[in-house]
Amino acid sequence: MEIIPVINCNDLRCVEERMNIIRSLNAPWAQIDVADGIFAPVKMWNGKASPQEVDKSWAGNLKKIFSSFSEINIEAHLMVMRPFDILDDWISLGVKRIIIHAETATPEEARKAKEKIQLGIALLPETFADTFDIFSNVSNFVQVLAVHQGFSGQTFEEPMVEKIKILRKKYKNIDIEVDGGVTPFVLDEIKRAGANIATAGSFIFDSKNPLQSYKELCKV
Repeated sequence: MEIIPVINCNDLRCVEERMNIIRSLNAPWAQIDVADGIFAPVKMWNGKASPQEVDKSWAGNLKKIFSSFSEINIEAHLMVMRPFDILDDWISLGVKRIIIHAETATPEEARKAKEKIQLGIALLPETFADTFDIFSNVSNFVQVLAVHQGFSGQTFEEPMVEKIKILRKKYKNIDIEVDGGVTPFVLDEIKRAGANIATAGSFIFDSKNPLQSYKELCKV
């Protein structure tokens, strides 16, 4: 099971601090959350509704931070109503893959995005597993969002275990990533259900010992 630490913050100092911690963990991947205050109730990185609204004053500095941690691959989770308006902005920052939501995309839009970058399709907790079917040929992996979009520190929603089972039964070889509420107990459940990637934010970064918490997850 691959564990991806989540950068869930909205200022450059926080990103740099978390990237330093992730480096100390020797984690090969990190996820950065992006939210627009519309699709998700919080706003992170000015993930707004149109290109004209995006404040890019932070972009150059964020790109510098990412490039200074070049050994860490970054995936961006775009919890926004219009992800394709900011897709190229995030690609230009050097992220290696992008996650968009099935609820905000069409298969044709996803196909065009996949031509540019590795693409994951995320499903909200209330979205049925079979929604992924129309995206299965135009994405690289699927993400099961196991909490409501936006806020860190939420509790894993148990019905997501069944969703993972349905996806794994139908798609034997695809990567299934689970995002939200991950603890060692949850990790054991989702691993047995068929997930092979999990993200973790608060369990790692709210801990007094992030390295110990990360290792605890990696042992599952």
